[in-house]
Amino acid sequence: MRHHLHLLRYILLLLVLLLVGSNSYAQLAADTGSNAVDQRPVFDGGDKKLASLVQHYIVYPQPALYDSVEGTVVVSFIINENGVMLQPAISRAATGALDTEALRVVKLVSNLFPRWAPGKHNGVNISMWDSVEVVFNVHAYEVSHRVRHTDIWPMPGFDLNKFIAGNLVYPKKAKENNVQGTVNVKFLINEDGSLSEFSVQRPVSPELDAEALRIVRKMPKWNPGRKNRQPVKTYFNIPIPFTLP
Repeated sequence: MRHHLHLLRYILLLLVLLLVGSNSYAQLAADTGSNAVDQRPVFDGGDKKLASLVQHYIVYPQPALYDSVEGTVVVSFIINENGVMLQPAISRAATGALDTEALRVVKLVSNLFPRWAPGKHNGVNISMWDSVEVVFNVHAYEVSHRVRHTDIWPMPGFDLNKFIAGNLVYPKKAKENNVQGTVNVKFLINEDGSLSEFSVQRPVSPELDAEALRIVRKMPKWNPGRKNRQPVKTYFNIPIPFTLP
């Protein structure tokens, strides 16, 4: 009888502990859910503006454009707690040429327009993964860039971003006055790939404008544009970004 009493008390105590434990767990889960406010990183201007900028700065790889190679490349990256993009990388590939251009254009846009609203958790800024789709569509590119399917857009025969970064000398006066911005330079690519007719289309300051022109004038020959497979003169615009740490 005494043994049965001890057993009954043990079962009752176990039930009480289980009940209290389950209530505590439920309360903890409810509190966590009610206090957590998650927000993904947001590009300044929204997703549509980001996609528009990416499409604007795409240079369709020549062989891919000529052979009608299309696809969608996903570029993933981290937006840190300060709203800065880090570690961009291909997370869904298409082809080698499209992947390389997708990564280049996402890096370029992040340099030209670096501000993001960072992700939040419980109201605190955090580092968070995000991604963007870079769509390569021949017809859309033809319409937006005014080229024909059988035409070839001019392209540099060198790493353009590396060339700009390696030759840019920040003007002393602009640095002292904290002058920053992006200078757009227009130029003509002749049939032999040589460059001429340089002009500033979007000025920032005399010092930055002059440095942007100096860099573009220093560029080697490009691969010329082609129409009906024949080289033709083509005007081109490139942005030269000036940013201080």
